[in-house]
Amino acid sequence: MFSTYTKLNHLAGLIILAIVFSLSHTLEFLYSSNQNQYFLHGLAQGGLGYLYRDWLANTIDPTPLFSALVKYTYIYFHEYLFYFYYGILSGVFLYSLTGIAGKIFPSDYYREKILLLVFSLLIIYSKAFSDFTSNLTGIDTGWILTSGIAGQYFPGSYLQPSTFGVLLVAAIGLFLHQKTSRAVVCLLIAATIHPTYLLSAAILTVSFMVATFRQDQTIKRPFFIGLSALLMALPITLYVMIMFSPTASEIYTNSQSILAQYRIPHHAIPGQWLGTIVYLKIVLVSIAIWTVRKTTLCTLLSIPFVTGLLLTIAQVITKSNFLALLFPWRVSAFLFPISVVIILANIINVLFVKFPFFLKKGRVQLVVIGGVVLVVIVGYGIGSMRNDMKLRTDRVEKPVMNHIKETGKAGDVYLIPPDTTFPVIFEDFRLYTGLPVFVDFKSIPYKDVEVIEWYTRLQMAKAFYRTLDMGILKTLVNNYKVTHIIVPADQTGFELLPSLESDYRDNCYGVYQVKTDRLKN
Repeated sequence: MFSTYTKLNHLAGLIILAIVFSLSHTLEFLYSSNQNQYFLHGLAQGGLGYLYRDWLANTIDPTPLFSALVKYTYIYFHEYLFYFYYGILSGVFLYSLTGIAGKIFPSDYYREKILLLVFSLLIIYSKAFSDFTSNLTGIDTGWILTSGIAGQYFPGSYLQPSTFGVLLVAAIGLFLHQKTSRAVVCLLIAATIHPTYLLSAAILTVSFMVATFRQDQTIKRPFFIGLSALLMALPITLYVMIMFSPTASEIYTNSQSILAQYRIPHHAIPGQWLGTIVYLKIVLVSIAIWTVRKTTLCTLLSIPFVTGLLLTIAQVITKSNFLALLFPWRVSAFLFPISVVIILANIINVLFVKFPFFLKKGRVQLVVIGGVVLVVIVGYGIGSMRNDMKLRTDRVEKPVMNHIKETGKAGDVYLIPPDTTFPVIFEDFRLYTGLPVFVDFKSIPYKDVEVIEWYTRLQMAKAFYRTLDMGILKTLVNNYKVTHIIVPADQTGFELLPSLESDYRDNCYGVYQVKTDRLKN
């Protein structure tokens, strides 16, 4: 009975954390940013519009399990369930962080310390805190304190494969609480849903093995931990090795260069993100590891930290695109949040030692103050989400996309402006309209020949918008079946092309339909 009651309490706590975190941190609406890439395969397979005809939707899927989740949720349930998935994962994240902190807190005033830690984390992760620090100092302290380096982070503010990285934190928490089998399962779920976590999962598995060996002084349990992890990781590892193996040496090398140097240098090239903030984060992680040097947590953090650091140094020295695309620094996405929790936990311990009378007698007041703060950050978050919805509704691209959504039909393929800035204009065109596009900068494939094809398409689109060359237009129509072209209202010359006929125009964009009979002439 007690066990059931305890489990229900834990479940209730997780749900409450999920709701409060999602509202205070703010949840972005479907479909935002990276969702336009990672939901494409699943929604195309699930029957959204005519996306099954889209070129990118038919490339090799880098996250097949996530796409399956998207597909079957869309077919059998409702897309709003994606918000629920995100909420549960964010709750797991905070719950796991508090579980890790629980190993740092002594038994006296344990609940009070956990409560204070939860309040602190919710504030740090809140939209209100980020906006406040940004407006006050010009620096988004909230982002700095909650993300790793090179733009690596979780849970973020919307569901995507990387959100499942919270299970890496859960794995560490479970291992600390002697639940090794569950910890390994969490590692492998994260890596299977988002294969880029395979390296992080492998490093953490080694950490578990080392920590277990130090505890048992025998190789039996470490061996079985490693073997079970290897067997569970085998399906997704084989999938990646087979589906994304090099087609040819030169093609593979060129595709890696395109991805690392052209498309995602902000994630892949240390020269793009190394700086003062990164060095300060390295120092902070080092301090956190030092403070837990006599515990198992030190082993679990120091091995990923040293491995990630050495591989990063190796990439900087060798300039290897292969190493860059392994993202060895991605371990920072779990190292840094845990390090912040370790430091917060130690600060809270000191507070309870230095001010015992105030904290003992002021528990009710602290709860009331914490409650008020939570109401404020949740209210601010809800207000921010309402503003975000208004901004999304008022976007200048919305009228033209609404027109296309209402009039689009099977066989339509749209050429959209090849914007290479962030956020990318029309990045959500596919999932909003349900119609295929020729190419866009935001969403990319990962198989080497498909990366080359993506780059070729992008350069062709850029060249056509720049030159209005009829030869390129004929190639787009004859080889790629482009039927419509979206044109910024301030770009002239399209109206002079006899093969194009105006289909729609507003103050910001126009749509031209390709008349193939005129093109042949």
